[in-house]
Amino acid sequence: MELKELVQLLKTHSSVVIGFGLAVGLLAGLAVRSYSPHFVASFNLHVSKSPEVSVDNYNYDGFYAQQVAEGYIDTVVGLLESRELLVQALAQTGLDPASAGRYRQSITVQKVAPQLIRLEVSRRGQDEAARLTQALAQAAQEKVHQLNRERNQEFVLELIEDSPLVEYAEFSPWIASLAGSVGGLLLAAGTLILKEYLKKP
Repeated sequence: MELKELVQLLKTHSSVVIGFGLAVGLLAGLAVRSYSPHFVASFNLHVSKSPEVSVDNYNYDGFYAQQVAEGYIDTVVGLLESRELLVQALAQTGLDPASAGRYRQSITVQKVAPQLIRLEVSRRGQDEAARLTQALAQAAQEKVHQLNRERNQEFVLELIEDSPLVEYAEFSPWIASLAGSVGGLLLAAGTLILKEYLKKP
């Protein structure tokens, strides 16, 4: 299809393309508006391994301990992302454990450094976000202690802050509408071009 034909095609169906783009933008804006505002509570957790001293009184190899802790961080991330820990945290905070699936979508666990994990919980209520973040972090600490006893390990999960940091977060509906409109326009135009192309022998 030549450029001239392409321009003519888009001109002919401009109302459809523009209408579809505006509709998608409106829906995107409404979706974001219904979601926000919300609060994001966060904790930074540090994973380490307790130093050991050999029977010959030599200092324990700190570098080796760090490497072991870096390997263990994946275990801690897995714990924080597990349904079992979430259900336990929900029960501790007086929230409905049966809604674990819905709450799971608002939890983010991230490795931000070799031995550092960032835990974030996004909720509409400031108090709920803080309480759930605190409960998850404490439940993870308890689980690490339990695994230490069961497996004769000496890992430590420390909370960097005394309490979760809670921030107000709001994504602009206007930005979402603009992005949705642009995406809608491109999708509508692409669909028209493809449809016209397939018509030709």
